[in-house]
Amino acid sequence: LVSKTIGTAAGLTGWTVQMSLYNDITDVFALKTGFWTEGIILALATFARKVSSGLSHLIGGVLLDVIGWQKGPHTTQTGTTLHRLGYLMMGTAVANILAFVALLFFPYRRSNHAQTLQQLKANAELAKPLVNNEADRDEDDGIEMECVP
Repeated sequence: LVSKTIGTAAGLTGWTVQMSLYNDITDVFALKTGFWTEGIILALATFARKVSSGLSHLIGGVLLDVIGWQKGPHTTQTGTTLHRLGYLMMGTAVANILAFVALLFFPYRRSNHAQTLQQLKANAELAKPLVNNEADRDEDDGIEMECVP
């Protein structure tokens, strides 16, 4: 129960930090380029998350085969298999700890964020949406659309 609680808390914390970083990246990108692209950034992040989730399931299945995991509802795992499973779990824990340590060295801090927001506020006219609404487009933008029934 304690292990599950710690794992859930770590997972939720990681997800919260990840979502916060996406917003910070969007702000910095808008400041550097003058365009708001939060839709593109979040779409790419969602796609990457889905790909990594699929790959992690694939790799997890392959690793279970490698350690000799017996399939079926009423199978008993050997001691060697359970020992190997423990090594896999320790590998996951070490990877999470290394990710946390790497995050400690991430150069973007709260003071950077405050400065970025101040610069964005000062240059409010600078940061525009990448695609403006229809009223802002030229009449002859070279796009012809044809409706086909």
